[in-house]
Amino acid sequence: FFSPGMLFGRFQSSERIQSRVLPVFDTLVKEYLKLVETGGKPIDYSEEWIRSRQHAYNRYNFENDPAAGIFSSYFGKEWSENFMSEFLFEIDRSRHTVSSEANSAQFDE
Repeated sequence: FFSPGMLFGRFQSSERIQSRVLPVFDTLVKEYLKLVETGGKPIDYSEEWIRSRQHAYNRYNFENDPAAGIFSSYFGKEWSENFMSEFLFEIDRSRHTVSSEANSAQFDE
């Protein structure tokens, strides 16, 4: 769900941001605008397909979010699972069980 082309950086001075990051960002925006202008007719995805992709996104993030451990340590495992499944990622809890050994969610397909 994340592009392998994502740009991460942490620079100590704004000069490096201006000289290294801004030119890359400008190029990205220009290329994106070209793509939008020449992209053609949008694909008409079905509502079912969109919902399935949203579910896959939520499931992936529910299973892999590194904040789960932090939430559990501060607020307890039950609160953490409820918060993540009902608020952050809207997972139907009736469709998964949580393994206490691995502390990860298993979903029915």
